[in-house]
Amino acid sequence: MAASPIPDYLAWKGQNTVFEETAAYFLVKASNDIVLGGPSATERERYSTVTNSFFTILGVQPAIGHGFSASDELPSGERVFLVSDALWRSVFGVDPRALYKNYLLQGESYTLTSVMPPGFDFPKGCGIWLPISALGESGLRDRVSHGYYVLGRLRSGANLSQAEAQIETIQDGLAKAYQNTDADWHVRAQPLLNEIVGDVQTSLLVLLGAVGFILLIACSNAVNLMLARALVREKEFAIRSALGADPVRLLRQNLTETFVLVCISVIFAVALAKWGFELTVSLGPPCICRGSNRFA
Repeated sequence: MAASPIPDYLAWKGQNTVFEETAAYFLVKASNDIVLGGPSATERERYSTVTNSFFTILGVQPAIGHGFSASDELPSGERVFLVSDALWRSVFGVDPRALYKNYLLQGESYTLTSVMPPGFDFPKGCGIWLPISALGESGLRDRVSHGYYVLGRLRSGANLSQAEAQIETIQDGLAKAYQNTDADWHVRAQPLLNEIVGDVQTSLLVLLGAVGFILLIACSNAVNLMLARALVREKEFAIRSALGADPVRLLRQNLTETFVLVCISVIFAVALAKWGFELTVSLGPPCICRGSNRFA
């Protein structure tokens, strides 16, 4: 999947009519991190430079502070950065006084303004987010480096084929205008879910079918146990009926006993499911995510 330079993304954003909102982010590998001069020590952290719409298009807002503004994208904008909840706890000690102070990022001074909510981990393993103004004027004009992945939310009534056709048309115009850098690049649009989960989607479906089959077997066994229990208590019900208990009272007694049994079972099942889910995730691939629509 091809990535985009910032100038191409800005052209796509300004000329398209099929997306109600777009965003771009730079996917940095763990081997290419940034040096953070924290309150007490120097740390190396994975980071991403993103547009100001990156968090809103994902439907995520900082737990503390606010996201990037449009002015933060300008080369003359303030040098600010956001951190993950994990970094906020491990490096800054959840100290409110650490906010709105300057720290060194790769030797340059930036102001910490926001903390992302727990669990937000996109791109995977990212601990620091910077506005695209961190690229500088030369970086914002760079058409050679295709390092940005683009997200787009379709307008009502638009479909993926229309989006791909329109962005490809825009890209064709860029290819003619900038033949040295854009001539050999094409656009492919696909749902973000398919892009991120595509390699494991079949395995997930097989796993879902297996779990459903096991659940069906468990339910059948539970029904058999309930029937066997009812047969064992047949004499008890006959005696209660002979002593004057009407069928409604016997039914109410059975429903009450079943309800208590179900409540206890649910408590144990939820606890076991939570522990089993965490164990399964820890044993699985490093990233199985969910998302919306993305093009790049």
